[in-house]
Amino acid sequence: MFTRPVSEVYWPAPHQINDEDPTEHYDAWGYSIGYEVDENGNDVPHWGNTAIFRIREDGMTEPVYVTKPEHTATFTINVLAGRGALIRALASGATEMVELEEGDKFVIRPGQAYSYVNTGKKDLLLHDVAMPAFQLGDDIELTESGPKPAHGVPRHPEATSYIHGTVNGKSRSISLPTKFYDLIGQAAAGKLKS
Repeated sequence: MFTRPVSEVYWPAPHQINDEDPTEHYDAWGYSIGYEVDENGNDVPHWGNTAIFRIREDGMTEPVYVTKPEHTATFTINVLAGRGALIRALASGATEMVELEEGDKFVIRPGQAYSYVNTGKKDLLLHDVAMPAFQLGDDIELTESGPKPAHGVPRHPEATSYIHGTVNGKSRSISLPTKFYDLIGQAAAGKLKS
């Protein structure tokens, strides 16, 4: 059964929600997503866009790495309902797990990897405003292997490298802390429930 649409629980007057069509991908991870638009169907806010995540009990979002080219770009998240956790690898190399409760607000920036996890018994509802607007290719899903360079990837006990192809066909290596993937694995196994 697919996760129910965002518009069932979120009605921001005077804006409307365009629910993303349910897919096996969203159902497997346990979330649905909708996009906030004005009465003319334009993204809200001007120069940005807003996504609403509805993450069911035992659900999470796939881990992604933000590649957005504007270094001042932000994804501002407001927790509207529920309990959860943000698992995040920072550009500094640190990894953190932040508890999320209704009313909390935090910011994700380029160079960070993250995943949202529902740790409660009710839906986790998140309001995500991207400035400037999120575009296709502004992040990389960390659920697939990319092409490996001919010289191989150096391995460090505290870091895991991820290789992906870029638009110009060149490979890029992103090194993320092993702790980040350990926490993602615990979340997927349901070990972060509160």
